Amino acid sequence: MSDIAILPIRANDGFALKLERNFRGLKAQNIKRIEVINRRFSDGEYNPVIIEENVEEGKPEKKCKHKKVYLVWTITNQITPTENFARVLLLADAAYREGAEEVNLIIAYHYFNRQDIDPTLIYSLQSEKDDEKKEKQIDKLMKMIGQPFSLKVLINHFYHAGIKKVITIEDHSDRTHNLYEESYNSKDVYYNLDPTPVYAHYILNILKEDIDIGKQGENLILLGPDKGSWEMLEKIYNLLGLKNVKKVFFDKSRIKENDPEQIKSVIKSEMSDVPDFKDKIIIGRDDIGDTLGTFTKSLELVYGQKPKYIFGFISHLILPYPEAYSRIYRSKLNLVGLNTHPNLIYQSEIGIPQITILDITKYFAEAIIKCVEKSKPVEEVFRFTKDNLDEAGLLYKIQKKGELERFSG
Repeated sequence: MSDIAILPIRANDGFALKLERNFRGLKAQNIKRIEVINRRFSDGEYNPVIIEENVEEGKPEKKCKHKKVYLVWTITNQITPTENFARVLLLADAAYREGAEEVNLIIAYHYFNRQDIDPTLIYSLQSEKDDEKKEKQIDKLMKMIGQPFSLKVLINHFYHAGIKKVITIEDHSDRTHNLYEESYNSKDVYYNLDPTPVYAHYILNILKEDIDIGKQGENLILLGPDKGSWEMLEKIYNLLGLKNVKKVFFDKSRIKENDPEQIKSVIKSEMSDVPDFKDKIIIGRDDIGDTLGTFTKSLELVYGQKPKYIFGFISHLILPYPEAYSRIYRSKLNLVGLNTHPNLIYQSEIGIPQITILDITKYFAEAIIKCVEKSKPVEEVFRFTKDNLDEAGLLYKIQKKGELERFSG
């Protein structure tokens, strides 16, 4: 196997540092981290320089020679996603010029995958208003007229920059995977890790020590705030293996796009057995915590019944605005997320101590060695059931433990 080089696209990336340590702990391959000086010209142009320590002066060597380079792109609120996108493309070019055998990308939170629909579909669907589902799709596309197909643009640029493989965790929809396969004309390009086994293990082994979920989960209610979370909810339900856990599915409609105050949330109409939330432990699942508008809107329907605790297992905690923290405070919401936003552990909001961060860089390191490097599908390598869930406990560490916030009782 070729040596692996970790190349973060920005300085002081805690995720990249932990990833390097986990690679070394696995002792599978030679591993090194290459640094980048992120220079700018006076007109604002980005001009990165790949550097390597302990190089003998006067004897320059290609810094990425005989190496597979993994660029690392994580969440940061200091640099825009668009600039980070440009950094990835420029650093891929620099790595190849420095002798890289292959350049791959670790994109911990897959930016632009909420823009995964071609807006021009509206022009072929307008004449096909034959059912309610099609009409909803047309209504959504009408709001997108004039927009770019941003995810497609991103993937095409990755392809032309020579990025061979991409690994992420909990992307926004299956459309992302399909677009990679279509753009690269290959099934061996995109690897999407599922955090559900990590969350199930945490609930059964960490959370269960702090609060009483019941012997068979009788105090536990799983909540899906919108259709996109329903499959996540079913997965975690099956992995928990507790026969008395209840599930509640919500649906949402947006009155106005990207406005968390303009969201209508209702319990799924097909549900005939809606449980009593009083004194229960509510666990909600979602992939992205941005404004938290969708998540907290669904919770408004259970506040009046006074549950004991409310948890949100939300993978990517972006939380860019003060309003998001206000919603956490008002909802007395306990958040559990991943360190795809590595600087979140250093952010302290007064009155918001209840955010837990799980470090999943070990999961990434294992997946790169067992899946990406060997071209094996993630779902083939990481097969978890309730019977082998203890193995998921080896894939993460608690990076920051939040304080428990009780809702009532």
